[in-house]
This record gives sequence, structure tokens and C-alpha cells, in this order.
Amino acid sequence: EDVLRRDFTINGLLMDPATGEIIDYVDGRADIEKKIVRTIGDPETRFSEDYLRMLRAVRFAGNLNYEIEEGTKQSIKNNCARIKKISAERIQEELTKILTREGARRCFELMSETGILAQLLPEIERLKGIEQPPRFHPEGDVWQHTLMMLGLLPKEEDGQAKKILAWATLLHDAGKALTRTEDEKGVHFYGHVQRGEEIADDIMMRLRFSRAQREAVVELIHYHMVFMNVHKMRPGRLKRFLRMPNFDLHLELHRLDCLASHGMLENYEF
Repeated sequence: EDVLRRDFTINGLLMDPATGEIIDYVDGRADIEKKIVRTIGDPETRFSEDYLRMLRAVRFAGNLNYEIEEGTKQSIKNNCARIKKISAERIQEELTKILTREGARRCFELMSETGILAQLLPEIERLKGIEQPPRFHPEGDVWQHTLMMLGLLPKEEDGQAKKILAWATLLHDAGKALTRTEDEKGVHFYGHVQRGEEIADDIMMRLRFSRAQREAVVELIHYHMVFMNVHKMRPGRLKRFLRMPNFDLHLELHRLDCLASHGMLENYEF
């Protein structure tokens, strides 16, 4: 009875601690073999018990490089709007796990495919189709650039610093959707940093982050374009820049930004 109330078959295995025997009432071992995330029983029923399970399905699929079983995925699409019934604190915790563990890029692709991203982070969903100058961004639009950066996030670090870096990576170009202009000289994003700071602060307030966490992420966004000027900075200005709190995170965000676009690391090396 306990197993049949759990979320996914891969989480529904029991083990006899005395003998080590695995007891499987839900075909969980078969789904592990096939690398499938499937609800135990009817997906509509399982998700109605706790709609956060929809986001957990995405996280497990991304973390483990599994597929979401078709019926389970369709149920997520059908119920994606109901994810808003879940408390902001629980959503924040689940999204942070997605961002700081293996498979962040794939998780966000699945969130977009199932409709969850548009419900929770419409500011990120609207980055799709925001084209950038090919000279600086051969990788494509802002959505593709952001996904590439998520895929490059360092795997080894953990804790508060990685959390701040991961959220800054997701949000650093969020202002581009509202600031894109085009003229005879090309595509521009004037003021995208300031708009990005405002959007990031709004999202993090909505998700009940602490003030200190919001300020750390917003500061990373604020300075992420300054690195293009480091060669021209006067020594005093450069030293103040280097002495900033979390400078190692600023530097890493810049590195990821470059690797997911033009690939030029001259300012990073300097």
C-alpha cells in the first residue's frame, strides 16, 4: 500500500534489509533498465496528490538522462498550469536542484516542452526566438545561448556559491527579450543588463529567495558585461573590480558566457 502511493516506479522499490532482496511491485526495475520515468498507476491521480511531482519527473529525467514515459509526459502537459498551486518555497527548492545538478540543460528543455517553464518562468520562455548578432553569438538566439551556458555549469562545486552562479547563469540575459532593437547597424540590446537585474529580482522575490541571495545574483548580472572593458581600465578601477565580493563567480559567469557564444577568452585570461 505504501509503494502504490509513491510517485514513480523507479522510486517504488523495497529492499529486505536482512537478505538484501529487492521487492518490486511496480515494475520499477524494468523501467530502470529502459531508463524511463513513469508514474505508479494513473498519472493524473499521482500528480493530483502533489503537483510538484511534475517538476520532479522533469528533474529525474534530466539528472539521470532518462525519458519521461509518454502517458506521464502527456499528463504533465495537461496539468502544467496546476504547478502554480505549489508553494513558492517548494518550487524554489526543486528549481535549484535542477540548476545545480547534472542535466540542467535537458531539464529546461523538458520544462519548455511540457509547458511548465511558461507557467513558472515565462521570462525565460520568451527568450526563444530573440535573435542575436551572429558575429558575437553564432550559437543562435538567447534561449540557445542560455541553454548552452546551463550545459557548461561546473559539476564539481556545491553549496551556496554554485546556487548563486547557476541562477545568475539562467537569468543573466533575461532582459534581452524586452530590449532588442534593430537598425541599419545591426541588432542591439541597449539597457538589457538593467532590465535583466529587475527581472531577476522580481523572479527571486516571487520564489521567496533571501535578500542576500537576490542581491548576489543581481550583482553578477550587473557586472557581467564589464569584462569587455578590462584591458582599458585604469589600474585603480581594475583593482577595485578584482576586489569585489564573489569575484571568482563573476569571472566564472564571464567564462561561461564566452564559451557559449563567440568562444573568445582573452579578457578572461587577462
